[in-house]
Amino acid sequence: MDPLDPPTSLSALVDMHRWHSRADEPGIARMLRRHDHPKRVDIRLLWQNTFLLSSGFGIGDKPDLGPRAKAIGTLIRDRYDVAALAELFTDSERNGLLSAWPRGQRPRAFGMGPGAMESSGLLTVVNNPNLQVTRSAEAEFENEAGEDALADKGVRFIEIFAGPGTTHMGDGRIEIFSTHLQSGGHRDVALAQVREFVNKIFPYFHRPENAAILVGDFNIRPGNPEFPQAKSALESIGFRDLWETRSNTRGDTDLGERDLALTNSICPLDPADPTLCREHGLGPRNSRRIDYAWVLEPTNEVAITIDFSRPRRVRPPDYARGGGKVGLSSDHLGLELLIRVAASR
Repeated sequence: MDPLDPPTSLSALVDMHRWHSRADEPGIARMLRRHDHPKRVDIRLLWQNTFLLSSGFGIGDKPDLGPRAKAIGTLIRDRYDVAALAELFTDSERNGLLSAWPRGQRPRAFGMGPGAMESSGLLTVVNNPNLQVTRSAEAEFENEAGEDALADKGVRFIEIFAGPGTTHMGDGRIEIFSTHLQSGGHRDVALAQVREFVNKIFPYFHRPENAAILVGDFNIRPGNPEFPQAKSALESIGFRDLWETRSNTRGDTDLGERDLALTNSICPLDPADPTLCREHGLGPRNSRRIDYAWVLEPTNEVAITIDFSRPRRVRPPDYARGGGKVGLSSDHLGLELLIRVAASR
């Protein structure tokens, strides 16, 4: 694992991994149990805005959709149990991504729609056959503006159970919510959509015995005035910004139309794992972070024990552009979460 700038002490490192205060969670025994339970199941999750924008009519389409879709699909096939994806508006691009798997071995994909722009662009791929999907749904936002109003943006939801052989986990499940909030500078609308999630969508789907994760492209940077309000709204129902809690480095994810020079600057590769970005020595914080992972702080009602390793940023895979040139498959860095699940007792 690459070194971090913070924390500067073992005590600070331990504090980063507490779910509760020192008074409520003294010592490290419970933390170690969460991370090293003998019957632990690890689930590797990717959040990725794919930049696979297609109208279905050839108008305003982004370039090289086919090869980029397959490159992202190959990354998911080889590395992830679950991938929550955005900007896949037509079945052509969705099937292009799924073509990375051999015929007859394609993963389950939730969000395959009518092949129209009015589909929110959200797709969740479950690549691990041992993960049972027990619920799946989508909710559309009421607040919308500009061109995004045509996309019927909202929240995609799946609930997973860790499958055969792990019944010791009891009745708990993991709820995975993914979203792509309002773009085009309408941050006030994006904030209103966060509040919709907090006040309507999450209460409708959430069950108190379940753990919950929210990932997405919020189109709000930590330096924007709307961010503290969005954070406060999510924290009011128990969500934490996992990047801020467990990494607390700059966390840039917006590459600006696949800018290769910018990518190399904000995502120098981790030599131990070149799929990931190095997370130290990157200078000032919070300049281009718009992709987030929020995790629900577990209560005593949750029927499973859940924890997370340090989240990591994922460099979008390269693809062959032709003429011997190489391009980036997306204009966003991805986020990788390693979810650690075990029995609650």
